[in-house]
Amino acid sequence: MLNILYFFIKNYSNFTYRITPDKESPSFMSSAFSPQITQEKDIQQCYSIIRALTNNLRSVMYIMDINGNILFLSPSIKQLLGFDESHFIGTNNWMQLIHPEDASVVTDLYNDLSELTDFKATFRIRRFDNSYLMVSNTGSVKKENGVIAFFIGNLQETNSTKVFGHSQENPRYYLDQLMSSLGVSFFTIDHAYQITSRNKIFFEWMKKETGIGYETGDDFFTGTTHGSFETEIKALFDLAFRGDFIQEIITINHQHLHIAMSPLLMGDKVAEVAVMLLNTANYSPLSDTTALLKNSLYSIINTSEENIYTLDTDYRFLSFNQSYKELYKNYYNEDPVIGAVSRSFSGVAEVNRQLQKWYRQGMSGVKVEEELVFNERILRIIINPIQNTEGKVIGISVNSKDITLLRESVQKLAESESKYKYIVDHVTDIIFQTDNSGNWIYLNKAWHTIMEFSLDETIGVPFFNFLHPDDVEKNQRLFTPLINREKSYCSHEIRYITKSGKIKWIRVFATLLLDQDNNITGTTGTLKDITSEKEHSYLYELLSKNVNDLVCVHEIDATYIYVSPTILSISGYQPEEMIGKNPFDFFHPDDREAMLQIHNSMNQVMKEDVMSVYRFRNKSGGYNWFETSARSLYDDFYGRNLLVTSSRVIDERKRVEQQMLAALEIEKQLSELKSKFVAMASHEFRTPMTSIKSGAEIAEMYLQKYDDEDILKARKFIKNIDSEVDRLSDLINDVLLLSKLESDTEPLSAKETDIEELIRKSIVRQNSLQHDHRVAELFVSGTARKPILDATHISHVLDNLLSNAFKYSIGKPQPKVYLIYKKEELEVLIKDYGIGIPPDEHNQIFNSFYRAKNTGSVKGTGIGLVLVHNFISMHKGRIYFESELGKGSSFHVVLPYVMP
Repeated sequence: MLNILYFFIKNYSNFTYRITPDKESPSFMSSAFSPQITQEKDIQQCYSIIRALTNNLRSVMYIMDINGNILFLSPSIKQLLGFDESHFIGTNNWMQLIHPEDASVVTDLYNDLSELTDFKATFRIRRFDNSYLMVSNTGSVKKENGVIAFFIGNLQETNSTKVFGHSQENPRYYLDQLMSSLGVSFFTIDHAYQITSRNKIFFEWMKKETGIGYETGDDFFTGTTHGSFETEIKALFDLAFRGDFIQEIITINHQHLHIAMSPLLMGDKVAEVAVMLLNTANYSPLSDTTALLKNSLYSIINTSEENIYTLDTDYRFLSFNQSYKELYKNYYNEDPVIGAVSRSFSGVAEVNRQLQKWYRQGMSGVKVEEELVFNERILRIIINPIQNTEGKVIGISVNSKDITLLRESVQKLAESESKYKYIVDHVTDIIFQTDNSGNWIYLNKAWHTIMEFSLDETIGVPFFNFLHPDDVEKNQRLFTPLINREKSYCSHEIRYITKSGKIKWIRVFATLLLDQDNNITGTTGTLKDITSEKEHSYLYELLSKNVNDLVCVHEIDATYIYVSPTILSISGYQPEEMIGKNPFDFFHPDDREAMLQIHNSMNQVMKEDVMSVYRFRNKSGGYNWFETSARSLYDDFYGRNLLVTSSRVIDERKRVEQQMLAALEIEKQLSELKSKFVAMASHEFRTPMTSIKSGAEIAEMYLQKYDDEDILKARKFIKNIDSEVDRLSDLINDVLLLSKLESDTEPLSAKETDIEELIRKSIVRQNSLQHDHRVAELFVSGTARKPILDATHISHVLDNLLSNAFKYSIGKPQPKVYLIYKKEELEVLIKDYGIGIPPDEHNQIFNSFYRAKNTGSVKGTGIGLVLVHNFISMHKGRIYFESELGKGSSFHVVLPYVMP
């Protein structure tokens, strides 16, 4: 690792090579620094050197001023978090990446640093992809004259690392610290060949060689007496100022010096050149180079807890840090030695074989990144080839880091983050963060569920763009006390507009986000959708004020704990007057015992409502009839059993009921009177009727032997008397039968019956009564089945319908009878071609004593079809008809096979 420094120290040769500087290198300039050119030079020079030293580190080195602004950040920030250094340099943006739950940990840490010299903290920080990483933050506090100047620290996934640092006010301080740690002469020079910095070794060496102790600002060529040296060295400076990296062997005062020059960029221009000088006569090829490496690198590489070492092409140690030394000794039971072959290359264990394979790959010029299981630990290995000026590999640098805890912590963090994300993404409330301009910077998935907008079309947009236009000013007014820090939080209800244009009522809870200087960086909090709650509240208020029913909640002993406002309009009481009172104090004395029995039955939770009717005393002292539906239940809010009742005033219904009861009583009396009259009439009429009929028959018998004209007339009148007596007798029988049906005293004797035989008998009876010799025909279809029915009643139905078919179709074609067996029921259709029924009288044909107006002199009582309808209903069947005036009628009788 540390390639630039290796180029300065390791690759000594007698030729020049050039490296084009990286034009994409981010500038170290930021708003945190003064724009003065000398300070910019200092900062740029510091940045170039630091970047060269930290390019391969996996942990992140940083320098931060007392305001939290980042002055320096190693390039490894890209690997650790995915951000470039430019995102942070000169700002305190990193504080916005701290996990909300860990923000107080970091804030408390930096607030306490005035009392500390070292610090350590563990917290979660957000990556570029919005996931969170658990990091360890260690470092120290640098003070000047007892006052904090800056913080230097190390950010990594697990272990801590100490690094150097510099302050904003004195950026040269860090460079001086670095240069003083190098074991070679080192200085920087500007375009005017003036020294802009130098270390102590250069000062002492130049004073010894030239008699002049070079200070910052001195001309480099002051005191040089060799024109050739000045010419040669100026030519090399010029190449370096063009952007080339230079290594040369030069001679001065008969000394062979190895000189290395590195351009220091400021933006895309070379501002200064850093120079290393090494007297090659003082160093042997191996031991002295090793000593130089130890002097130059030891203080740098030992700041990291990563295991760092270098090997030459014979796999001999060139350098190693303390961490690797301890690891090596722990495994091989001996210390590594500079110049000795690494035991890992000569061992035969699986660990050694893996390392040997990777060493060879590195020696072949390939960068290697692998993981190694070592003593039940996991090491991440990075091997970089070291090349000379000809591009030939002359060794390898190796970084290894124990990532066992990292793996475990990553797994635990992943599990924790997974749970955290699951919880956050599945809570029903919106969790949010805004910046100090009011733009959304974080929203969970509930935002899309509630507001319909995707996160992509929302993040970065001002939150007030989503407010109801009429509520923007109101929201600003409600937020003002929080922004002015007059209160610690803000909670209010406001309207938002969804993507589809719907209004959402949102309950906002917000607090401020503050940086370590107590400056407002934004807000965070929750948004709760209370649209349904608002709707329910509005509907409840609407119902409470406009519904006539009285809704109450009672303790289990019936004491009121809630009474709806309706109580005022129906009983004159204010709702609050009733709270704590018991309804039993308001019941009519005659109703209390019944209500007590109902109440006692509701001591247990019941699923069904219990209905009750009682009288309730109003505020005027009178009583109103109440009908109440009550239910007992367990309420989670109160944590106990309660009674819920819904009541309405039924005074008018009670008045109507009383009238109906009185009317029913009268009707009952009339019905009883009718029954008595019918029974009496049937008994009293039958006796004289029987006598009249008997007398007429006897008179007819005596007069049969006479043929006198007057006798013949008398006989004719006697026959009329006999016929009318029979007709009157049928009428009395029908009236009596109808009376029994209406009083439910007519029995039903149903059994399995051959319906076809029943129809045929009825046809025979009715055919025999016809004087015009017409006969009805029967047509049968379907599979025969025997229904369960009362044969007597159905015979009466058949006789009546068939008799009507003949009676109302004199001089027309004979009637037809159809028996149709269906799957679930049977149908009997009796069709005639007679006078028909007038359309405006269809709905009256089954009324008692009703006869159509076109029946004329055809005899009938108006009771037959009423009896037919009742008999069919008793069998759970139905009857209907179609009729056309002057063309006939069809009566359909539908009966189930088995009465339900």
